[in-house]
Amino acid sequence: ANKFEHVGVFAVKDIGDGKCRRTFEAKCSCSLAIVGKAIEKHIVGEVKDSYAASTKFNHVWFRKLG
Repeated sequence: ANKFEHVGVFAVKDIGDGKCRRTFEAKCSCSLAIVGKAIEKHIVGEVKDSYAASTKFNHVWFRKLG
């Protein structure tokens, strides 16, 4: 049986005025005894940090492009 599952949907929506909104809905579950919840929390934290960093990068990149 699978002990780990991480699935998600990433979407970009036009919100007008030349802007867009990125969304990410996901499910992360780890059914390992004792450490499962800690693993889930770590992975979710890493995903959030990654998306925050990519948002900052994208803002700088698109400003340079004009």
